[in-house]
Amino acid sequence: MLALLSGLAFTGILMYEKGSAMSILRWAIWLIWTFLLFAILGFVNSTTDSITSAFTILFVSSFVMGILYLVLAARTLPWWSSDLLVDVFIAGLSLYFAGIAGYIITYNLLEHENPFRYLLLSGSPAFILPALVSVSYKLWMKIPAFRYKTWTYPVSEPVPRLVPVETVRVMMHFTPVPGKNEAFEGYEVEYPGNTSLGQLFHYFISFHNKHREYRKKPIQFLSNNQLPLEWMLFKYSPQKKRIILDTDKTLFENDVKGNDIIYAISTNPTQS
Repeated sequence: MLALLSGLAFTGILMYEKGSAMSILRWAIWLIWTFLLFAILGFVNSTTDSITSAFTILFVSSFVMGILYLVLAARTLPWWSSDLLVDVFIAGLSLYFAGIAGYIITYNLLEHENPFRYLLLSGSPAFILPALVSVSYKLWMKIPAFRYKTWTYPVSEPVPRLVPVETVRVMMHFTPVPGKNEAFEGYEVEYPGNTSLGQLFHYFISFHNKHREYRKKPIQFLSNNQLPLEWMLFKYSPQKKRIILDTDKTLFENDVKGNDIIYAISTNPTQS
């Protein structure tokens, strides 16, 4: 009786949320069919002597009916949407409790000696499991992909002039061309620690591409479409964990110390 009342209560919530858009008759048919299908399960389990077999039958059947609920509801209920939590869970719980009522009534009428009859019901929540998986997946897919802040070569800005004060000697390793999976190249440089990393890297690319020896293999900073490449600069901690560096902060603010290795990797610009 409690299961049946719970099913009716969730139906009432559903009617309140959906109003006139919900077809009461069509939903009543859904409730009756679910009641009957679980009642058949109750009949089958009442004739089964093995508790394990009875639990497996109830669990698997409930799970399959949960999948059918998601598939058929989207096709037969115009007001139902798999994107709305109210539709998926409130409607699902309404059907679930109606089904449990049918199972309990049939099982109790045909089986009175099994002390584990209520323990078997622990397999029935599998009916809600497909809905939980479906909604969780949809919510997970809506989470925007995390992207680190990238740096682009400021083509229209002049190359910054560096003042050699409080300098830090570091190794600059970089990828000359994006997307080629080539090994990092680089060499040692000495830069002021109180200048932003973005300005330092701007200077570094300009210096490299103009140098008599290095310009033979210049650092590419524009894509084939003449769009600025996106750069990510990082270093490794003593535990070999990658630490992303903020190009708006200075070397000191990025906790870059002498003899650290700064890696700069370029990628083609993201299409928005």
